[in-house]
Amino acid sequence: VSLDEAIKSNEEIDATARQVVGSEENSVQQGYLLYQWISRNIDYDYDKAALISQDSEGIASGAITAFNTRTGICFDHSSLYIAMCRAVGLKVRLISGLGYSGLTWGDHAWNQVHADEEGRWINVDTTFGIGGNYFDKKDFYVDHRYAVIQGEW
Repeated sequence: VSLDEAIKSNEEIDATARQVVGSEENSVQQGYLLYQWISRNIDYDYDKAALISQDSEGIASGAITAFNTRTGICFDHSSLYIAMCRAVGLKVRLISGLGYSGLTWGDHAWNQVHADEEGRWINVDTTFGIGGNYFDKKDFYVDHRYAVIQGEW
């Protein structure tokens, strides 16, 4: 699936993002609330990860798929974070690189969200967020390497 296709949203995703953020106006807090929602509501799909490692042809991916199935791999989590951030007007990036699973380093995707009030980009990993705090984590690059910006919205 193309990146443009992966980050497409729909009214249900947009409405959920607006509901999650509520009346919060601070960009850092908005980004954190969306991070928490995805980390708590979208599971990691180990079966999909195994399939994609062999052949990604014909496997549904992206924000809408992750939202509808409540599961996905890192690319799906990151795509959904982009869609939700865009729905509430946050600047967001897709980052690719390597992530350390606790056993090995492997291809990984995560995000950065712009903290308008602070004039900086914050690292966000909604996939790793399932098991701990990966929003503006001070030692983020202990288990994330070779970050490359794949897109910015």
